[in-house]
Amino acid sequence: MNKFVLYEPIYFVARLKSTITSGSKTIPFETFSGNKQLVSGKFIADKAGIYLMSFTIKNAGKGSTLADLYANGIRQCQPTSFFHPTKVGHHESSVGCTAVVKLQRGQEVYVNSDYGAWGHSSSNHPRSSFSGVLLKPI
Repeated sequence: MNKFVLYEPIYFVARLKSTITSGSKTIPFETFSGNKQLVSGKFIADKAGIYLMSFTIKNAGKGSTLADLYANGIRQCQPTSFFHPTKVGHHESSVGCTAVVKLQRGQEVYVNSDYGAWGHSSSNHPRSSFSGVLLKPI
């Protein structure tokens, strides 16, 4: 460990590899960068600490997008993007949220879709992401 770093950093950046459809479920983000792997789309804290967590979901233009960021089973935020099929034209939007959370070892953070999550992404063009970083161990 570097003598100027007070603790070993923990971080991840994850993405959707394909578009998700409607339904209430944990969104299956997959880690593609960082030193922490997600388990079934969930971050599990290895160390107690203060973490910064963030996600963005690009609406696929097929319906409203409602997604929640949960930490230790408690909803931290609930951004919403409404799709109005009666309007003419192309619909594109995204939802996102960033939260600072205090976690104990073993607690989970994940993004859960509500009934209307239509997240757009592909392997070549990831447009939806979930990331986190340990700000301070406790």
